[in-house]
Amino acid sequence: MLCYEKYIMLAEFENIINDLWKERVDGRFIYRGMGLHDLQEGLDPDNDPFSEMRPQLFHLICILEEVLSKGFKFTVHEDYSGMSFSLNDIIAWSRRDLENPGMDFTSLYDNACGYSKNFCGSQLKQNFKYITDHLPLANDPILKSEMSEEDWKIISLVNSWIVREDDDYTRIVVWLRRSQSAFDENRRCLPLGSLSIFKRNVVQEIEKRALPITIDSVLSVLPKESEEFCYRLTTTVHLKDIEKIEKKEA
Repeated sequence: MLCYEKYIMLAEFENIINDLWKERVDGRFIYRGMGLHDLQEGLDPDNDPFSEMRPQLFHLICILEEVLSKGFKFTVHEDYSGMSFSLNDIIAWSRRDLENPGMDFTSLYDNACGYSKNFCGSQLKQNFKYITDHLPLANDPILKSEMSEEDWKIISLVNSWIVREDDDYTRIVVWLRRSQSAFDENRRCLPLGSLSIFKRNVVQEIEKRALPITIDSVLSVLPKESEEFCYRLTTTVHLKDIEKIEKKEA
């Protein structure tokens, strides 16, 4: 009897997993805001728009890390979101993104629309443009004492390289179905990937938390649909596999 009950329970668990996958994964999308000019033949994380300026960008990051360590304070303001961030955070995020190539997606459509409003549809370009536009205007004694003429030349060079791009670009939001095979590399418990990948990640997370294999456990380890989750795509997605390319007004 116990074996029969366990069999019924496991069968019900399988059915719920299948239903959840159809609803939360195969029936939903994940989004990326960007500029149409960066789409090319699809989404290719190996296509590096910063390749020619990487040495200068890392030089700039090192300069800023040094002056920040000396006590320099600077705030970066985002026009499109109205939010403000410390330069410490912006530099940490920018270094991380340059060192770990990929394309960021969000589960929240509105956030992707906001992201597309960055300069030329790129958060990194937005960051470096704001910094190199405003840093020369900061009348700060730490900058005067710590930064060399060569450092200021790097700032000017980076600014010139970024603003050479026309900011009159076409904003787009890319829609990918969450069951897209490119998400099968996902190792976290997120509503992404094929049914087998989704099930594996859910069960592994349940076991990691030492929870019983129950429906309640499944629901507790998955993020709520209203909560944002992000994913960094590292696998190429061809144009034919993109569900929708939505153009937004400038």
